[in-house]
Amino acid sequence: MSHLLVGSTRRHLAAVAIVAAAGLLACVGACSQGTAKPPAAAGGPQVGGAGRPIAAAVFPAEGAASSQPWSFAGAAGQVLTTNNFTIYTTETNAALIDRVPKFMERALQHYLTAITEDRPLPPPSGKMETFVMGSRQQWKELVLSMLGKQAQPMLQIPAGGFATGGRAFLFDIGLGSTFFVASHEGWHQYSQRTFAEPMPIFLEEGVATYMEGHRWEGLEVQFLPWSNIDRFEQLRTAAQSGRLLPLRDLIETAPQRLIGQPGDGALTYYAQLWALVHFLNEGDGGIYRPMLRRIIADAQAGKLSQSVAAQLAMSDRGGMLAKRQGIAVFRAYFDRDIDAFNARYVAFVAQITRPGARDLITLGRSPVLRAASAQVMVNSILGSKPTIPQRGIRRANVSQPGAPANVN
Repeated sequence: MSHLLVGSTRRHLAAVAIVAAAGLLACVGACSQGTAKPPAAAGGPQVGGAGRPIAAAVFPAEGAASSQPWSFAGAAGQVLTTNNFTIYTTETNAALIDRVPKFMERALQHYLTAITEDRPLPPPSGKMETFVMGSRQQWKELVLSMLGKQAQPMLQIPAGGFATGGRAFLFDIGLGSTFFVASHEGWHQYSQRTFAEPMPIFLEEGVATYMEGHRWEGLEVQFLPWSNIDRFEQLRTAAQSGRLLPLRDLIETAPQRLIGQPGDGALTYYAQLWALVHFLNEGDGGIYRPMLRRIIADAQAGKLSQSVAAQLAMSDRGGMLAKRQGIAVFRAYFDRDIDAFNARYVAFVAQITRPGARDLITLGRSPVLRAASAQVMVNSILGSKPTIPQRGIRRANVSQPGAPANVN
């Protein structure tokens, strides 16, 4: 991510993502449907004029955008159209407008391959609508006009935006912070549009934080999941002060419960989810990576609840998905021994927040130690040899317990 406004970004993260999670809960069963065009009633969004190319030299092919005049509630703006996005904006900051089309296209490419590079996720069927308003007041009026009574929980957001029904509703909170929120909410927007079943909240939010990291080189953006200094610093602070959430709490907590609570518990929650997805992707020599890829693919294809029910003999798989329950899904896909996994996860957090790791995070490089060094560190933290993961999904062609599952 870009850290042009680090302090501001940290203050925005908790409220933005927590209330957005309420939108995710409301979306179950509906978010994969297509979206209607924005209203064009009096006072609402107005589109007109012939398309015209903008900043052709700024946007290479994947970010090339055309523009049409657009207005909302008397505020002049434009509609930017790319291969995969229709971006409605009343923004006046030229630096943000110039970067948004390319940023969203690059973010989408990142979503499709960042974790599932061996079998990329499918692109959305049709353009996704994103609103980037120039002020919170414009954003509030837009959300009310488009969502009606459903807008009330979202209006608690003090800064940033949310995604619901496959649309993203954002407003300008500064150049760096706006892109930070856009990359997070963009994942929710994409999964709402393309996943047949929702992932449990802990994983949906964890993947969204994983997708946040990016760096700018002039007008070029590069997505690097480790390049997330805000998440890293919050994680390190929580670990050093003994305030890490136990794994059971982390994967069962509904983030909207954190609204209004004192302290930085919400920021710690998201920082730990960021670390959890990195652990599932790289920790313990990558033993969980095949199952991380599988659970994402299963949710996209509509096979997640069936798989969980088969593994854990659950009859109420519909209720499980409706409640976005995390424990059942976690045990089915990753490890049935939650406490043993938690010990290894805490050791991983200690490893990636060790002295000197911050320099690697700043560069967007992985701080994960080589296998031998990592094992020494894990053993010193756990005080004994870690237990072998008790994997939930049935394994094929496995000659010994704990071997990674083969994913076909």
